[in-house]
Amino acid sequence: MAELLLSRGANPADEWALWINANASLDILLRYGLKPDAQVATEAGVITLLGRELSQAARYGHLDRVKLLLAHGARTDEKFQGKTPWGHAMDRGNLEIARLLEESGAPTAELNEAERFTSFCLAGDEAGARAMLRQASDLLDHAPKSMVLKAVSTGRTEAVRLVLDLGFDPNFIDEVAALHPAAGQNRQEMVKLLLQRGASLCVREPFYDATPLGWVDFFDQAPMREMLLREGPICLFDALDLGRLERVPDILARDPKSLNRPFAECLSRDPKPEDRQTPLVRMVDRGNTAAVRVLLEHGADVTACHPDGRSLVQLASDKGYQEIVELLPGTEVGRESEGRCH
Repeated sequence: MAELLLSRGANPADEWALWINANASLDILLRYGLKPDAQVATEAGVITLLGRELSQAARYGHLDRVKLLLAHGARTDEKFQGKTPWGHAMDRGNLEIARLLEESGAPTAELNEAERFTSFCLAGDEAGARAMLRQASDLLDHAPKSMVLKAVSTGRTEAVRLVLDLGFDPNFIDEVAALHPAAGQNRQEMVKLLLQRGASLCVREPFYDATPLGWVDFFDQAPMREMLLREGPICLFDALDLGRLERVPDILARDPKSLNRPFAECLSRDPKPEDRQTPLVRMVDRGNTAAVRVLLEHGADVTACHPDGRSLVQLASDKGYQEIVELLPGTEVGRESEGRCH
């Protein structure tokens, strides 16, 4: 269909075609006349379409695409999101691409020691990284704290292993933690390595309050989802929300305090008043009868209140969850009182 449209006069300088699926679109658009001087507007100003794609390819390590773009005259001197294609390649440890760009006459820049060290680490070049550390041991203090997350973004398990060996924190949050993209992209070997080295499946990013398992569920990564739900050290809220109640006993054995720990204490952002719900309160609020039953069997605190002050009985009654009302102790008392917590 794309070739039919292009053969009938559609403009090949279509930035949305590349944005939606650069892998499939680039070759077709080039064959139908996409020129190196075709431009696109960005927040920082106008840039050539091929120059932007070259930066993206250099950033994400797509060597074949870099070669294709260079062969079609893509500019190597434009900045996209603050960096030239060479800068993007070095920033992600894509050293082979950086060398190819250098050979093509791309402008380079002088990197400081920390930036050079970061490039070696993200390339998975242990010899190069450790050689630099022998010369300047304080490089670890000047390198990005998000090094494990950066290593995950390269797709190189050897880079992740190296930065973990060097002592970087796998749970450091820079918008997300390392496990979020690793699990969300179904990188099983990488996820297993991160978990072995102390990465937490309970850490929540601050935008959607999602754990790595939440990302897996959102991106519909079925094999990873099943592996983590079956075996991973998941948090109690995930087990309850995702219907894996058989995991509750081992979660509580590992973390007994999670039974009554409010959701507010699990967050990486400042909590809101409505976040102060224990697991039992949250499950009552959501009408999850099976989860309520399991939590009660394990001794969850039935005196906990909804953040608005309602007792569990009043909360369930107000929402019409009669089966839950009958499960809760003190039902008659709750019906006769105002149902408020004091």
